[in-house]
Amino acid sequence: MIVRALASLLLFLLGLTAAPVWAAPADNLSITFNDFTDTLSISGLGGRAIGSCVSENCGAVITAPLGTEGFVFTGMENLRCLLSGAFCLNIADPDRVTVSDGLALDIGITRAILSFASDDDTHLLKCGDVPCGPVENGGIQTWGTIEWCSTPNCSSGEFLAVDTIQFRSDIVEGGATVPEPASLLLLLTGLLVLAAPLLRRGWASR
Repeated sequence: MIVRALASLLLFLLGLTAAPVWAAPADNLSITFNDFTDTLSISGLGGRAIGSCVSENCGAVITAPLGTEGFVFTGMENLRCLLSGAFCLNIADPDRVTVSDGLALDIGITRAILSFASDDDTHLLKCGDVPCGPVENGGIQTWGTIEWCSTPNCSSGEFLAVDTIQFRSDIVEGGATVPEPASLLLLLTGLLVLAAPLLRRGWASR
């Protein structure tokens, strides 16, 4: 199901990038895949990057800068992953027992294709069955960087752009969920309503 949904999503995104790929400006990008209580999104899109999320899957395509002849990806890798790609990563739950999310990257001198998936509760992979990478901590975590350069294999010449790939989950150590601002406001309002009679009683006794 994950593979089928991602394949459809990536085919759609590749169709959008069928226009000439050499006209992209050399700006540095920071693409972040967000997994907030199983609601997925991508931040940092625009310019050379397009992307979208469907259900538990996200896909993004980064177009190489003008004049790219080579690239270097630097980042942590796992050999067997939730998602397949030239480079891939398993992200572990705070319990370090199960895989929470997966990232994959396929890259050439014209574009990079990124895939992100959140493992649903019915098909949890165990860290003992597949290698687990970093443990999600609730903050923005960097997977790696793509350095686009003007020479093959980046042996010499200048870097045209450096794109950063990140991920973020709302899970913190111990498995608790990070409260969103709206939830915090609702909690504060409820506490004030409960405390109102006590406050009135205190003022009346003065």
